[in-house]
Amino acid sequence: TVTLVRDPAFDTLRPASFTWRRARFTVTEALDCWEEQGRWWQEEAPLTVWRVGCRDGGVYELAMARSDPPEWRLMTVFD
Repeated sequence: TVTLVRDPAFDTLRPASFTWRRARFTVTEALDCWEEQGRWWQEEAPLTVWRVGCRDGGVYELAMARSDPPEWRLMTVFD
């Protein structure tokens, strides 16, 4: 589950928190945001990817597939 908040720096909605492995992570900083095409040959929707810093000190990449409805997934955990 991902909750969103308006981010004036990116002028869009960004993740405010997310759940992973039954734990809730609070986003403290949006580090970067970019678009990816997705695996078109597998009919994957385009992605909006957010690199975020969280209260636990971790850095994570969350991807939102621009489908209907949008689907979120955790792509990367940096240690």
